[in-house]
Amino acid sequence: RAALFDRYGPPEVLYEGKVPIPAIGDDELLVRVRAVSVNGGELVRESLDWSADEPPAAPAARPHRLQVTSFSVTDDGWTPLDSEWIDVTDARTPLPNTGAVTLVDDHDWTYARIVPDAATFDALTGHLAALEPTNSRAVAWGQLWHACRDAHLPTQTFCRTVLGHIPAERSPAVVDGVCLKYVTAVTAYLPTTMRTEWGDALWHVARDAYTTALDGDLYDAFAQPTARLDLALAWRRVLTWAAGIAPTAQHEVR
Repeated sequence: RAALFDRYGPPEVLYEGKVPIPAIGDDELLVRVRAVSVNGGELVRESLDWSADEPPAAPAARPHRLQVTSFSVTDDGWTPLDSEWIDVTDARTPLPNTGAVTLVDDHDWTYARIVPDAATFDALTGHLAALEPTNSRAVAWGQLWHACRDAHLPTQTFCRTVLGHIPAERSPAVVDGVCLKYVTAVTAYLPTTMRTEWGDALWHVARDAYTTALDGDLYDAFAQPTARLDLALAWRRVLTWAAGIAPTAQHEVR
């Protein structure tokens, strides 16, 4: 049985039906699928009439429902104050004015390009390492990167934020993603005369973080046994990337 649709339209056009079991050859496998997810992008795609000769008139608003969380941010960390859902249906949607630092889509419920306001930029660049949980930090890093790439945030500010906060990161995936974006920022957005300086900076941070990860100082006794090794491998990859943009550090590479 499967979820099917034979016409374009809203989610209601989906219906349950039967599909034939495909025949397979001697060198093929037949995989039984018990469940699949349907994400927002698929629903939007199914709602479009691809048979039309002309595309819909722009702009075509794509509705979103975003979670907006306000925080009190101090040197001790981020304290959630309130959280609510906002329906985005027009080109501009006002957010609640709480007077606090606000993170939009901080739990990554949907895909959206978010440009933080000035207060949130200051909180992220100054205290990002203390934001919990990991998923919220990853979303915040993504917002900073998009802001850098779209010229809302100076490249040097993004790079300085990475150098200041990524050494405390415990997620190998976040270390990988953020440091790879750092390398892109240095090689694509900074003048040639500045690349060696910022490349060397990443090299030194990665070298120290790699040693720390091997020592396991970021993890307590209840952490997964392989956690520090996974993190060390991530920093080893960063060392490889950094060596390519840090000429003065290449004599340390063996």
